Amino acid sequence: MTATVLIPPASHRLTTVTRAREMFGFPLESDRAAWLLIDQASATAERFCNRTFGRQTLRERFDLCRSPDGLALEGSPVVEVLSIVRDGVALAVDDYEVDGVALHAVRNGDRCGWYGRTLTVEYVAGYVLPDDEEGPIPAGMLPADVERAVMLLANASLAGRQREAGLKSESVEGVGSFSYFVQGANNALPDPEAESLLQRHRRPFLG
Repeated sequence: MTATVLIPPASHRLTTVTRAREMFGFPLESDRAAWLLIDQASATAERFCNRTFGRQTLRERFDLCRSPDGLALEGSPVVEVLSIVRDGVALAVDDYEVDGVALHAVRNGDRCGWYGRTLTVEYVAGYVLPDDEEGPIPAGMLPADVERAVMLLANASLAGRQREAGLKSESVEGVGSFSYFVQGANNALPDPEAESLLQRHRRPFLG
């Protein structure tokens, strides 16, 4: 069953203008245009990975007759379990454990199979997203490779606006040669490094 979002993420932006400029320069005339590219790149990354990265509160209901073992939660990483109700009865914290992505039943301190008919879980999952505030990096921060991928996608969009569409290479007399990446049939994203970085964060698309 698809998870129900009880409290959505405060933001879907997976990097910031300040951080992107520090990495790539991002020579745009206005921050508004830069934010637009970042919003587009963040949405592309979430679609590609089939997941939401920002921290949110979710509810999921499981049919235990079909899922007797560890229950794969849609949101990850799991930050906090708010409540678990099995067949109308709330479970104690000693009755379960979470390994970050899956929920396991516990009996006498050991993992065991789930029993009963239905299980409803409410929990908080996701990462703390980047912002421009200075200070120590908080626990549960968005993985650095995801943020870099979004920066690369935003930079690729900017580069696409600054050159002729489909141009792979050109030579200017007295200046030099320039080469650009052209997205091919085997590339899902406009930047190959970004695609490689995001691969490990992808979730399968279930029909």
